This record gives sequence, C-alpha cells and structure tokens, in this order.
Amino acid sequence: MLPLVSRVPRWLAWGGVAAAVLAAALLFPFAAGRLNPPDTSGRSISRAVTFRTEITQAAARMIADQPLFGVGIGKFYARSSEYFAPAFRATVPRENAHNNFLQVLAELGMVGFVPFLWTIGVVGAAVVRGGRSGRLPAEAFGGAAGLAAFILTWLTGHPLLIFEVATAFWLVLAAVAALAVGGATGPEAGRSTHDPVWRWAAAVIAVVAIASVPLRGHVAAQRANLKDAAIGLSVWQTDERGERFRRMTDATAQFYVPAKATSMNLPIRLGQDSPPDAAVSIELRLDGEVANRVWVQGTAWRGTAVLLPRIGPSDRYRMLQLSVVSGEPGASDRHEPAIEIGVPVLTESGKR
Repeated sequence: MLPLVSRVPRWLAWGGVAAAVLAAALLFPFAAGRLNPPDTSGRSISRAVTFRTEITQAAARMIADQPLFGVGIGKFYARSSEYFAPAFRATVPRENAHNNFLQVLAELGMVGFVPFLWTIGVVGAAVVRGGRSGRLPAEAFGGAAGLAAFILTWLTGHPLLIFEVATAFWLVLAAVAALAVGGATGPEAGRSTHDPVWRWAAAVIAVVAIASVPLRGHVAAQRANLKDAAIGLSVWQTDERGERFRRMTDATAQFYVPAKATSMNLPIRLGQDSPPDAAVSIELRLDGEVANRVWVQGTAWRGTAVLLPRIGPSDRYRMLQLSVVSGEPGASDRHEPAIEIGVPVLTESGKR
C-alpha cells in the first residue's frame, strides 16, 4: 500500500484533498437540512449552524474594530455582546468564538495572531523536512499527527481556553519540535530559526508591541464601556415593585455617568431591613470634588440632585463617588444600615 501511495503524483494528491474539502463544504448545508435531529432536542444542526454563523459575524466585527492589537487577552467573552446582532443578543448575551483561530485573532490582533501561526508553522515545517529526509522519529510523527487532528477541532471549538488543555498542547508542540529539529540534517536543518531576517522581524515586532502599550492603554480607557461598571456596589437587583437598585457593599462606592449628561437625579434609600430610626449621611463627589451631601432616612426613595458641569470632549464618562460620612447627629457605633442606589435619571443639555 505504501509504495503505491508514494507513486501518486503530488499534484494529484493535493488536488484530491482540495476536492474532498470543497465537496464537504458544498454538501454540508444539504446534510444540515436533511440529517437534522428533532428541534425539541435543542441541539439541531441548523441551530448549531445559525449559532456559529452569528458568532463568526460578531468575531469579524470585533476583528475589524481592533485589527492590529485586538480587544485584549480573555476579553472576547466579556465584549462579545457589543458585536452581536440585537436579535441574537436577546437570547445569547455573551459567548466565546467557538473557533480558536477567530478567538486568538480577535483578542490578540495581527500582532499576536501572526506569531501564533508562525510558531505552529515552524514546527510543521520541521516535521515535513524531517519526514522528507527520512530521519523523523516515530514519536515526532505520532505527536505531529495528534497535533494536526487537535488543531482541526479549533475550527468549531475553543479548547485552548481550558488551561490544562492549552498547557498539554504547548508541551506536546515543544516536544515534537525538539524531536523534529534534532532529527533533521542537511543544509535546510534549522534554516527558519537561524535566518537573520526572521530574528530581526521578531525583534521589531516585540519592540513595536512593547512601545505601543501606553498608547493602547490610553485608547482602551477612552473607548471603555463603563455604563454598568462600579466598585463597592452589588449587581443590579429588582425589588417587589420592579424597581432596579444596587446595594452599597462598602462605606465607599463609585460608578460612572456619561460625560454628555449635565445633571442627574440619583434615587437613594436605606435597605428594607433597616431599623425605623436608622439614618446615614452620604457625601457625593464628582471627579473627586464634593458635589452634594444628603441625609438618608427611611426606606422610601429620595432623589438627590447632582449637577454635572461639562468637561473636555475627550472624556466619555465621569466618576461619581459615594461615601458614608460618620460623626453626624444621630449616628452611633452600631452597624450602619444597608444603603441602596436606584437607577440614575440623567438629563442632557437642552433635553428634559
């Protein structure tokens, strides 16, 4: 069998592989429609195709938005909702790419994706050279075959997001590289790793990536979506009346308001389990400057007005800090009652 395979022309072998891949791609939609399990299972092929199509389109938008440096390591899931279509976002608020190539490209950009592929490609080239020279160890051949099969799964999944799996992959890749390079001989051995052009290219990429950190940090801070970001506040909750609120989890809390707003009415109350005579004083600071101070007593909402004077056009959000002030009349050494913050009502210039 092996001698027969070795006599097949290379162009015919590669042409057969390309034809098989093309045929599989063309027949897949037909198979998805014909070989579809019952929709009641929730795992039908058509749903899976639609799901991955939507995520792929979102990944493409994410890559187009940040093509050079990406959105950041591990940020695909957190930022995916920004790029989902509204109808898809209603059922899937956040999700990973379900394609490791797209995940890496979207998170690391071209600066990270090119070295990622280059690393895998160098090992693949060493395996091919070792195979042609007949000096590729059997262990390297088996490891390379396993790696190739594993990499194919990246087209429909993201196994590298699992730490243990990613660690095993890179260890096996390094072992195969060591065996392949160690078994290679002749003038081509190690050419790709010792070529000065590659060394200089790697050095330039590293210097550019490091030098760009301050600029990238500034741009990321300007573009950050701080709508629901907060420190010292719980996640949004809903009371029995349907009112949304967040509870202060510390004596100091902060959240952010859009810079285009000129005034704000902030509902504040004590928690429903507070004693009847409980009361606290809260100081509100806007960008570090005192904006208001309010005496909160009782479990009914009390609106607190805060003026938001306009600032430079480069800032998208303002920081509002809330602090419990001790030593006020009526305060005691007992545990402070819970403080709940409602949804702020913002007013822009010229709007009511």
